[in-house]
Amino acid sequence: MEDIMHTYRIELVVHQRINQIKEIVITSSHSLKQDQVLDFKKFFCKYYGMQFHIMSIDTNIYFVFLPDEKITAEPVSDLITLLDVIHNHAKKILPNAEIEVCMTFSEVSQKKMMRFETEKRLKLYAKKIFALQKAIGDTSIHSVDDEKVLKSNLNFLLAKAKEAKMLLNSL
Repeated sequence: MEDIMHTYRIELVVHQRINQIKEIVITSSHSLKQDQVLDFKKFFCKYYGMQFHIMSIDTNIYFVFLPDEKITAEPVSDLITLLDVIHNHAKKILPNAEIEVCMTFSEVSQKKMMRFETEKRLKLYAKKIFALQKAIGDTSIHSVDDEKVLKSNLNFLLAKAKEAKMLLNSL
């Protein structure tokens, strides 16, 4: 009875042009247990005859199931049938929960979105490092967009931190 009043959304992310499933995303209002997640994985693996990798993005409430290989393109009617099959299986795993199964058509996968977010964060860090370098008087770096510059900035800060540590140890 613990699943009462909890909602789960299972989303097939389908490549817009070719009707090929890129990933399956489960979002829940309540933390999924590990055995429930593994039951979903087992079901997807058995249904498609291939391995799926699980990415837990937000502490047991957001999961992305990525297929090991490309899933062959399917007609939309087969995808709609698949929604019913997934819904029926989800009811077995989460018998007292409210379950929504849907399909979204997309060109960009969740994995690419995560990579994009990580790159945005790295650029923000690079700007902060750049500002720190300017604050301590290093004017040799003029750009924060280049990956080599970012590595150079990090190496520079590590060297300064080692210098500061040695200075503190000598006192």
